[in-house]
Amino acid sequence: MPAPAPQTTALGTLVAIAAASLIGLHSTDVGLDALLRRFHLKPASTAEWVALQPLPGMYNFANRVTVLLEPVPWSRLDSEPDSFRMYHVNHYPPREITFANKRQLWRHNGCPWYLYAESAVRGRVLRTRFTVTKEEAGVRLWSSEPVPEC
Repeated sequence: MPAPAPQTTALGTLVAIAAASLIGLHSTDVGLDALLRRFHLKPASTAEWVALQPLPGMYNFANRVTVLLEPVPWSRLDSEPDSFRMYHVNHYPPREITFANKRQLWRHNGCPWYLYAESAVRGRVLRTRFTVTKEEAGVRLWSSEPVPEC
């Protein structure tokens, strides 16, 4: 039997490293927190962000979002689930603003709109309210307070 091609060996090694990394990260609270921050564009450092990029980001967390035209507290989202429907997304929750069904909001009277994102895994939850505004250069997304006035 011939030896595998170097490319095959390299690819197999990378897949093994990614699998081991995911297993390791999922087995510690520190690792889970890093993965949650990754989904909300909030890495602890640039090095953490770079280190997590090769790892797959699909289907391993419960990611939910909702888009609103006015800010509301998370407690209201929790207490009125029928009024504020959160729906599941497979990838990074902030990507929701790039999908065609949300692009009409970019023209919403020049006022900001709000993307509420929640990611959960093994009992750990991270919630972020992103504020989205239309600017000359495009769309700006940020998660800082206070909420801008319209």
